[in-house]
Amino acid sequence: MMNQSYENAVGAGAVQQAYAGQTYAQQGYVYQESMDYGKTSTSGLAVASLIFGILSVVTSFLLIGLGLINSLLAVAFGIAGIVSCKKNHKSGKGLAIAGLIMGLFGLILVIVKISKGVALFKFVTGFVK
Repeated sequence: MMNQSYENAVGAGAVQQAYAGQTYAQQGYVYQESMDYGKTSTSGLAVASLIFGILSVVTSFLLIGLGLINSLLAVAFGIAGIVSCKKNHKSGKGLAIAGLIMGLFGLILVIVKISKGVALFKFVTGFVK
């Protein structure tokens, strides 16, 4: 009853509610307001890339094998995270790029450590010609 009197006072079809989640109806148009206020979810692949990128830099100084695995995972998840952010309109592209860069840096560190180890091995064993 109260709603009808309000519609008559304001005019039919011009009913508006003041809080989120309610339907607006004005001159034949219906608009449903969302509750998320434009928030998007962060890509899990981007977060995984950042985590493995940090681990790759740390572990490449300690253990070559673990550093190599973490670096490769960071690079793979970084590329997949960038593609996922573009394709699914998710946030986290910066996280994916940071993880990719740290993964590549960790991979370079592992390659440098391996080459130094091979050079040292050749020097110690007298294999250098």
